[in-house]
Amino acid sequence: MKKTYFIKTFRINNCLIVTAILSIMVRILLEIMNILLLSDENSNLIDYTQFIKKYVLLFENSLDKTILIVLALLLLLILPELVFRITKDSLLNYIKSYWITFRLRQFLIKQTNYEIEIDSKTQKYNLAIQKAVIDIRNDNILFIIKLPNDHEIQKSITDTTDGLREEISSLFPYYVFSSFERKKHLLILEGTNFR
Repeated sequence: MKKTYFIKTFRINNCLIVTAILSIMVRILLEIMNILLLSDENSNLIDYTQFIKKYVLLFENSLDKTILIVLALLLLLILPELVFRITKDSLLNYIKSYWITFRLRQFLIKQTNYEIEIDSKTQKYNLAIQKAVIDIRNDNILFIIKLPNDHEIQKSITDTTDGLREEISSLFPYYVFSSFERKKHLLILEGTNFR
């Protein structure tokens, strides 16, 4: 089965969402800083505050443009999927896809003891798990994990497939799931709605 549009754009959308949120937070902080600078009536610091206000204003303008570009890109990427979900599927499934993807990633992540030096294999495993995505639709479900090149990590991931399949099956009792299938560097689980 081919990757769906949702799966192809998932990571890009997440990066754009994080970038937009961080940019908006920085913009709010700059606005607060600007208000504080305007309220400063100290005559000894007037030249200094004017100098800082000038550069804060320049940075705010650049940040405003960046926020607009990021939001426009995000809208361009999300809009086709939203239209498809509204017309042929369900918007709730789109939201569920995001929510369950993060939930399954948390389920798969290996916890480490931070007092001991973190094992590089565990780090690589957890990075690979961050590429897992589930696409939920009314008639089918597609879960994909991109496997890394490291053989040991591939084995660690494939060892978790039984528990993962069971977890996904318990989340979606009205779907029948195949066994995990490997296609090149992808581990794929497909489910079909039997209702």
